[in-house]
Amino acid sequence: MRILSGISVVGLLLAIGFGFLTMAGLLDVNTHIGISLVGILIALLTHMLGKEGRDLLAALLLLLVIASGLAAFSGLLSGFAHMVIAILATAGSIWGHTRRFLSLPS
Repeated sequence: MRILSGISVVGLLLAIGFGFLTMAGLLDVNTHIGISLVGILIALLTHMLGKEGRDLLAALLLLLVIASGLAAFSGLLSGFAHMVIAILATAGSIWGHTRRFLSLPS
């Protein structure tokens, strides 16, 4: 249950952060909704798959970064939004590997 509450808090903070980016004009509303839905999907997959599904989660984060890069290249997403997505995905990946290396609890 602690994992689920941690994921919920992080997801809520990300949604609020992307909401502020949307209000500042750096993201459009559709992009904000899309990012939020992908975040919810990743949170659910993390909770359902457990430790065995972490490799799948890493692959999903990589696909998210690639997809946001293509969207930024085609003009559907701002370059700043792609940069934020890439930084968050990289930070999440680094945190996951660090936790696994140090054998920290989930």
